[in-house]
Amino acid sequence: GSERKPRPLPSHAPVPGRPAAVLQRTLETRISAGLSGNPPRLSAAGMQAGVDAIVSLLGDARARGPDATVLVATSAVRDAVNGADFREQVLATTGPPLRILSGAEEATFIGRGVLSEPALAGLTEFQLFDLGGGSLECLTFRDGHATQALSLPLGCVRLTERFVRHPEAPLSHTDRSAVEAWVRQTLLASGCVPARPAVPQAVFAGGTMTTARAILGARAGLPMERSSPRLSVADLARLLDEVAGYVERQPQFVAHTIRDNIEHTADMMGGLWGLRKSSGLNLHAEYAAYKEDPEKGHRNGHDQNFLTDV
Repeated sequence: GSERKPRPLPSHAPVPGRPAAVLQRTLETRISAGLSGNPPRLSAAGMQAGVDAIVSLLGDARARGPDATVLVATSAVRDAVNGADFREQVLATTGPPLRILSGAEEATFIGRGVLSEPALAGLTEFQLFDLGGGSLECLTFRDGHATQALSLPLGCVRLTERFVRHPEAPLSHTDRSAVEAWVRQTLLASGCVPARPAVPQAVFAGGTMTTARAILGARAGLPMERSSPRLSVADLARLLDEVAGYVERQPQFVAHTIRDNIEHTADMMGGLWGLRKSSGLNLHAEYAAYKEDPEKGHRNGHDQNFLTDV
């Protein structure tokens, strides 16, 4: 994906028809920078970061002895004029071929994945929105079946590159209004929003909404898995108002880490942490050295343990 590479999920099926994940790992590897260009193009650095992430995840997966390995790419690679170059680079480096999903395939597979989620077993009439870096997948479900599936070019990275003039600065009212107008126009033109006839529920997936839930849960003193999965529009609007000006209020803020997966168990993932320039840390150099340590750098979750140690 544009924001994170696919998770290795070797699985077994203790219950017929219900695979059970035995390993799940996410690497925040954004490869979609440059998609707003004309033509859209993946950068050399982004492609190399993507290949490196795949190599790392394949190592984790192969240790579990999966019967088969499938690599897929979505919006960022699909839309880039050099997406085929990235596919060849992955093949030459890793061995397994990379399948570039069409927009319809991406939306359809997301829908199939959602329908296998036990927490959504009772929902039959709803819309699903999966927000990534390159695209927004919109699906409409009726009687438990996807009746409409669209992939729209409304990903976070794509919109930032197109409309936000100074990403490092507070989000201006002008840029925010431009994003809102374009998203509204594109959704209405797609015929996906609003659903007709209307559906009573909306389900959101993707890192943005996961992080929003984690932040709101942390403020209530709850870990994410115990926080409410229902986020109100009002809460999200207040959170946007807050973070839109965050850089201005804390100019020394350079990074944050937050637990967004129940399998993140390192001490560092126990809350919301921030790093400032004044910390004096050279994270790139220190992490490179950490990964070379034979006792630390090759353990599962070594990136989390590294943050805990520093």
